[in-house]
Amino acid sequence: MTGDGFYMFGTPVHAPVVGKHYKAPFMVVVYQNRSYSTGTLRYHKRLWREGQLRRESRYDGGYFDPPIDFAKEAEAAGAYGRT
Repeated sequence: MTGDGFYMFGTPVHAPVVGKHYKAPFMVVVYQNRSYSTGTLRYHKRLWREGQLRRESRYDGGYFDPPIDFAKEAEAAGAYGRT
């Protein structure tokens, strides 16, 4: 189980392909809130406390728009996907 931001940036796209090839059962549940916040952003705010990014309170990560269809990604790899 993972969030959509971690799933996207952890590059797990190889997992369903390998699972299908070796007939290894596995399940991935992706919780999708359509957004992400990276450690890099937190580091940036801590390092440059008076920077523009700190003043931009509306920016606390990114937003996937339109939302990513992870079920179709699984299907493209030959696995079963469901939203």
